[in-house]
Amino acid sequence: MCSATPCAGCQICFGDLVEDMPDFSPLAVMDDLKAHPAVLAHGQGVDSVDLANFQAKLAELGQQRFMTVGNRDYGGERQKFETMTIDALVEGFLEEAADAINYMAMASIKFLAGVKFLDASLENACAE
Repeated sequence: MCSATPCAGCQICFGDLVEDMPDFSPLAVMDDLKAHPAVLAHGQGVDSVDLANFQAKLAELGQQRFMTVGNRDYGGERQKFETMTIDALVEGFLEEAADAINYMAMASIKFLAGVKFLDASLENACAE
């Protein structure tokens, strides 16, 4: 695990968290994820190592968000969740769960619309 100095696998685990990550750009990380080998190989056979690496990179984005925007908005002597009442914690959890469900619903619509489009395109290509 991380100690007082950065460990080999984690360069975001100590110090003034936001300043220790001057090169963090969520858009760059998202671009990296969009161009990840697992994404590019989709449909042609995704290697398990690439799949695991994609998951690790996605988790890294979450860790970076803890250290940057999360630290700015919720950090301090204690993390905001440490001082929240149970009711506030439950309310926050339910709001985040509802947001996650909403994003999944929107992504599902987008995905299914894409599948419908691809299916129609394939049918048209085969009919020609």
